[in-house]
Amino acid sequence: MLCAGRVRQHDGDQGIDYAAAPCCAMITHLQCAKESARIYTDRTNWAHYWTFDDVIVGHQVIDGDDLIALRGSADTEDWVRDAAAIPEWHHDLGFVHAGFLAGMDDVFAECVAGPLGTMDTKLVITGHSLGGARARILAGLFACAGFQVQQLTVFGSPKPAFVNLARIIQKSGMQHTSYRNRNDIVPTLPLTIPPCFDFVHTEDWTPCDAAPADTNLEALRDHSIDL
Repeated sequence: MLCAGRVRQHDGDQGIDYAAAPCCAMITHLQCAKESARIYTDRTNWAHYWTFDDVIVGHQVIDGDDLIALRGSADTEDWVRDAAAIPEWHHDLGFVHAGFLAGMDDVFAECVAGPLGTMDTKLVITGHSLGGARARILAGLFACAGFQVQQLTVFGSPKPAFVNLARIIQKSGMQHTSYRNRNDIVPTLPLTIPPCFDFVHTEDWTPCDAAPADTNLEALRDHSIDL
């Protein structure tokens, strides 16, 4: 969902240049989108590449910043996990979507035991779709452990958790941007039915307008990271 050109924020008429929007000091949102797309197909050209409970994670150093990209839904098992909107209690994050949470504590433990275990690490976390929800969860785990996440940038992400994760991310001070393309339905899911299924986003999304081909009649055509 490479939203070239200009997009508009919810709270005003001022457009932002998506391609130039900073993901942190040196990494743009466009670079984050490219890395979120690359994690679907590239298993080799990463500084580190991990798989835990079907969670796919790539780590790359870009201009001195440590970027973590989490892969989104790629097969039937992932889509079943997306649909399993059962809240699960996490001791740090509160209620989280159980399907999105699976494997994330292992991912975090591997990150901090390996290349990302120092407090001066400059973290940028990104992902598309399921990867975007997991990126938010991972950012929350880093924040709760006292690490500084500089930037969290997600694309077409579903709602990852109840409101406590949103509070953690907001109070941590990290820059956080979430993009929704056109009529992409995925960011509207899972349905919010309080109090038992009170799933929310960690911030309001920024809409963008990358149109698929006129011949593309797929139901999720606005969801692709390749637009």
